[in-house]
Amino acid sequence: MPADPAIETLVIQPTPFCNIACTYCYLRHRGDRSVMSDKTLGMVFERVFASRWLGLALSVIWHAGEPLVLPVAYYRDAFDRIERWRPQALNLRHSIQTNGMLITAEWCELIRQHNVGIGVSLDGSRRLHDLYRRTRSGGGTFDRTMAGIHLLRQHGVDFHVITVLSNDSLEDPDGQVDFYISEGID
Repeated sequence: MPADPAIETLVIQPTPFCNIACTYCYLRHRGDRSVMSDKTLGMVFERVFASRWLGLALSVIWHAGEPLVLPVAYYRDAFDRIERWRPQALNLRHSIQTNGMLITAEWCELIRQHNVGIGVSLDGSRRLHDLYRRTRSGGGTFDRTMAGIHLLRQHGVDFHVITVLSNDSLEDPDGQVDFYISEGID
């Protein structure tokens, strides 16, 4: 008999809006500035927390669009509300996947205060990253992404990166590895 399904990860899209225009992006509505309402957030967590499939741990990933386009106050409020609803026995951890361009000292404070996991989207060296991760006006985003990474480090915030592999990056795997080593990203 198969085991019951278990809800271990919940991906939340607080807004479809993204501040950049990656050429390989799969989101069609990344110019839409709508924001998940308090009511919707409440319904999502009410149903997940009441589910018979909820285990002892839940990872909530704030993703899609660019989560950091919303103000820090949005997450402070959301995290506080979710914590009030959280079943006492549930180990819950928030994570944010970001392009890193909007990271500030205030974001670092929130991340540390709530032990938020941070993933930064970085496609490798400037040449490879800027091939696909472009501003809305067509410029590269590497410098601002790296500035965000440096700010995380200055504030003692651990992070990881995700990299979209392209034909270009697959042609130089040693260069990719060398770049990440040179930047101290493991």
